Amino acid sequence: MDRSRTVLDCIEDAVFVHDAATGAILEVNAAAERMFGYAAEEWGGVDVATGSGDEPAYSEAEALRLIRAAAAGAPQLVEWHSRRRDGTLFWSEVNLRGARVDGAERVLVVVRDITERKRAEESLRREQAFTERVVDAIPGIFFVFDRDGRYVRWNKAHEMLFGMSKGRILDTEALSRIHPEDRARVAATIRQIHETGAGEVEARGLVGPGPETRHFYLTGRRLDIDGAPYVIGFGIDITARCDAEAAKARLEEQLLRAQRLESLGRLAGGIAHDFNNLLTVINGYCDLLLLDGEPDPAALHRDLALVRQAGERAAALTQQLLAFSRKQVAQLQPIAIEAAVSEVVELSRRVIGENIELIVETDPDSGQVLADLAQLHQMLMNLVINARDAMPGGGTLSIRTRAVNLAPEGAAQLDLVPGDYVRLTVADSGSGMAEHVRQHVFDPFFTTKPAGQGTGLGLSTVYGIVRSLHGAIAVESRLGAGSVFEIHLPRFCSEQAAAAPAPAPAAVVRVAGTILVVEDELAVRQFAVEVLTTAGHQVLQAANAEEALLVAAHYSLPIHLLLTDMVMPGLNGRELAGRIGPLHPEARILLVSGYSEILTGDGALDADFHYLQKPYTPETLTRTVERILDATGQVTC
Repeated sequence: MDRSRTVLDCIEDAVFVHDAATGAILEVNAAAERMFGYAAEEWGGVDVATGSGDEPAYSEAEALRLIRAAAAGAPQLVEWHSRRRDGTLFWSEVNLRGARVDGAERVLVVVRDITERKRAEESLRREQAFTERVVDAIPGIFFVFDRDGRYVRWNKAHEMLFGMSKGRILDTEALSRIHPEDRARVAATIRQIHETGAGEVEARGLVGPGPETRHFYLTGRRLDIDGAPYVIGFGIDITARCDAEAAKARLEEQLLRAQRLESLGRLAGGIAHDFNNLLTVINGYCDLLLLDGEPDPAALHRDLALVRQAGERAAALTQQLLAFSRKQVAQLQPIAIEAAVSEVVELSRRVIGENIELIVETDPDSGQVLADLAQLHQMLMNLVINARDAMPGGGTLSIRTRAVNLAPEGAAQLDLVPGDYVRLTVADSGSGMAEHVRQHVFDPFFTTKPAGQGTGLGLSTVYGIVRSLHGAIAVESRLGAGSVFEIHLPRFCSEQAAAAPAPAPAAVVRVAGTILVVEDELAVRQFAVEVLTTAGHQVLQAANAEEALLVAAHYSLPIHLLLTDMVMPGLNGRELAGRIGPLHPEARILLVSGYSEILTGDGALDADFHYLQKPYTPETLTRTVERILDATGQVTC
């Protein structure tokens, strides 16, 4: 017994030996005396229920039941408040197990003071409850998912917004709650988070049981816990903002539509005004000539010259309209901007007058631009004339060129892509513009000049040319402080490009060939046929593509040139050329039109075709045809 007592006293937990039948305490160790405060001789009158407290759940009857259950071979483990001799309570873990000691049935009861552990658990519980309340109070959705995209944590807002129970969320893949059209972007952002540690994205989420969607701004961070990666995410519902932006975009589109309609109205009015003036001259002189039975040759020549002059002005107006609308066919080539400016400067000195000082500063390293030389001349001359008109009393006009590199921020302000550009600056010291005028300066037929002193197409034409060359134009101006027009054109960087505009073509050799003229306008067709026949060509004609195909199919000799209008009923000129090719592979193609959008989408001439702009003169038509036929090696006349 002394040896057993020594062993019991070495145990730090309180140990009681109970009689299995009565539950009476037969023996305790020293730790029990310290834990409960009873001396060794006092335990005889203390039973387990009294020693364990008087709470209803742990009554004497309950204690005796646990002892008997343990004695029957079913070990028991409970936690309860135990009471010390001084009446204080503490949390204890009670382990009861039956045993045979010296041939008698006993129950060993081991009591461990777990007060500190309970305090720690309570502190942890309170901390978890606090964290839960904080997370649930977040004004947005909070979520955590693992490497496989499975939810492991979320807040109440997430649960309520998506209408999902906790059990269902645990079985849900995070991406399944993203709109199908946005899943690829969100998946890419998740990969970015795993790779770089952070990421953000805007996407639509599927909320509720139906197809309803809402817009969210989602941001996430990577967090590694016990070697496993997790995505900690936070989302804000931005549906209201997106709806507001969409509404704003619709209003802006309506405003732009209204502005376009306003510009279209001015365009129509301006065209009608100018063309009515020109038609008055053309029709009026034609009527006079028809009324005069035997006109004087000198008067006839004078009147026809005036008719011709009005026609040229109408053609020039049409060219301005096409440049404004970016519907011209551009003969693009690398052009040294310094050389182009020099050519315009020579012309402009005769235009601006002696009371305007012209300052030219061209950088030899400005480089080249890919442009149509005629358009470039037109653009520069329009700016020069506009500056001259702003300085009726004289002043200073400066033209400068410089090569620049636009960084992303600067390019974005001009709606351009970053890269190398040529900057062309035209500045004057003239009257300047008020802000409301500056905002409309590129609108068609918008002008502050008196009636009869401008069509209002000059600057809109410049704008159309610049945009067709993938450039940008901006203007800064204040009343009384002059104006500065700044143009950026993409710099052409090719080692094979010529350092100056292409030289004028050599004189063509007069050649003849068989030409098929296709034109739906009878008067124009008759004119072209007469001009080409007079020039010595064999001419076939058709009023449309269907007639042209029949002529081509039944004509057994080679057709050297197809001269066709681009815009016709049925097949257009380009489509007709594709059908003629198999019938007459040797035929070259000359497309003719005054409106060329159907030819190319960006205004550039297709390398497989030649192009002639309407209206054309007999000389222009003849020289163009002979140049094309000469390139085919036809017999010289």
